[in-house]
Amino acid sequence: MTRVQLALFADATDVVLGLAKELRAFEQAGVALDVRHVADADEAHAALFTGTADIAGMSFDDVLTCALSGHRAAPEVRVLLPVHRGFSSLMARPDVASVEALRGRRLAVDTYTGYASALFEVLQRHGVDAERDCEVLLAGATDRRFRALLGGAFDATLLGTPFDLLAERAGMRRLIRPRQTLDGYLGVVIAARTTWLAERRAAADAFTRTFRETLQIAMADPHDALVHRVLDARFGKELQTTEALDGLAAALFGPESDFVAATLPGNDDVAAVVRLYERHRHAKIDMVDALRLFDVPL
Repeated sequence: MTRVQLALFADATDVVLGLAKELRAFEQAGVALDVRHVADADEAHAALFTGTADIAGMSFDDVLTCALSGHRAAPEVRVLLPVHRGFSSLMARPDVASVEALRGRRLAVDTYTGYASALFEVLQRHGVDAERDCEVLLAGATDRRFRALLGGAFDATLLGTPFDLLAERAGMRRLIRPRQTLDGYLGVVIAARTTWLAERRAAADAFTRTFRETLQIAMADPHDALVHRVLDARFGKELQTTEALDGLAAALFGPESDFVAATLPGNDDVAAVVRLYERHRHAKIDMVDALRLFDVPL
């Protein structure tokens, strides 16, 4: 049994890990998985760089940030597997009627890495300059922003599933899904360092294989009793009804799911993140170099 330490923020990825735990899938694959939730993307970066985590969940934008950071471990950063394409919705307090109505409002992001570039791009396409027209707040990971939005700490933020559905159920307004506006997008990936991959290749492959197999089980039948049981244990109090639970299962694992079922993401999804990074972070990235960050040979 090889112990693998994973740092990530709470999002849809967590649900797949919960299913795997229920199935004892990692244990059967010879992996003892320790999961630690991070407060924000910066903490995920630090966990990967310092080795306090063997692998870390973060957006592909964050991987580019790490690879270009100048940190001594930056050349080692690789994507072990793509997880999903964002699951993101721009959620707002009920008095915000449109994206354009965000002018003069408080807008929250995790950090200026991650999904922030995608959010700023969507706003620009609706005539809103986030940094000029809004008060931008750094408010941490998705689960933290969900609670803060409901508490009135700001007026709008991107939330990933299941937190977008929970926010909507609590009376918040869904303004737009960024992927409807952008030409593709790659959201969360699992990143690792090349030194760890070289030393623990069998464990890395076992983790990847087990995650993929668990995802395939869920996507084969989103309404399976096991999927419902895991979702009910985590979100039953907020969802309250079987109908709402079924809707969450369909959103996560149904035909419109953002999970990446393939071993590799589509090049269009990678290219979309690269374009956003170049535009909003003012750094030139060669697409070939971006694709080389993936551990699986292309």
